[in-house]
Amino acid sequence: MNSVQSPNRSQITDHGSPAAAKSSPPSVAISRSLEELDCIPRPRLLALRRLGIEKVEDLLTHFPRRHEDRTEFPHFPREESEIPVCLCGEVIKTSLRRFGGWKKIFEATLQESQANALSEPLVCRWFNLHYVQKMIMTGQRIVVFGKPRLRGKRICMDHPEFEVIETDDEMSIHFRRITPIYPATEGLSQRTLRSLLYRLLNDVADQSIETLLPPALISGKMTRAAAIRAIHFPEHWQQRDAARKHLVLSEFFAMQILIASRRTDVSIRTGQAHCGPGVRSSAISRPPIR
Repeated sequence: MNSVQSPNRSQITDHGSPAAAKSSPPSVAISRSLEELDCIPRPRLLALRRLGIEKVEDLLTHFPRRHEDRTEFPHFPREESEIPVCLCGEVIKTSLRRFGGWKKIFEATLQESQANALSEPLVCRWFNLHYVQKMIMTGQRIVVFGKPRLRGKRICMDHPEFEVIETDDEMSIHFRRITPIYPATEGLSQRTLRSLLYRLLNDVADQSIETLLPPALISGKMTRAAAIRAIHFPEHWQQRDAARKHLVLSEFFAMQILIASRRTDVSIRTGQAHCGPGVRSSAISRPPIR
């Protein structure tokens, strides 16, 4: 679970967390099938199934592959970098160019929100991805993640991950916070996965999530339920790191318990005895193998 952190940023804490957003007692069991939940339509259930997610517990343990710091975005870079960055800007221009006969390049030029005289626009490029030009339009604000490259006199990002900012009630889930980025598939956007997990964490009782580690191995007072909440929607980076440490240690501990259990089964298993008065004479009387 890699992360993207921007230095010297002010922490914005006006967003809500799943634990703080509860308005009614949680009642969803982690063993429950996702098909039983009314909040997930069938097309999304099929997409989740492609990721091996069929139960509530499967979705809760679909951990982010990285986190992006969206509390405040840095200025657009003026030079290329090998380190991926997370940027936010307004689309001021789009274009579709052809090359090599049938090949296409879709370009979206972004301008940062607080542009100044020294600001440089960012050109995001996608090659032969026709669906992108249907999703990005002039006037939208989008978040992009990728490596800035110098192409001639322009700073470009080739095939960046992107997310359109929408002015809806779920703004605090996706922005102004440390935002999780998940392994996804066709038909499941980052916003969809994030919204599903945010809602599910509100509906699941902490008591239904068993803590695997013995008390002697638990750092602080973090339970498995608290670690799962923190790995999805951490309030700060230290909380994210503590949650990841707890979950990694839990997985390692469960694996060691399984290995020890199998060793015990092998040690107490007795072999089948092959003995008796006629066994030796029967073996001797057999013709030799040629």
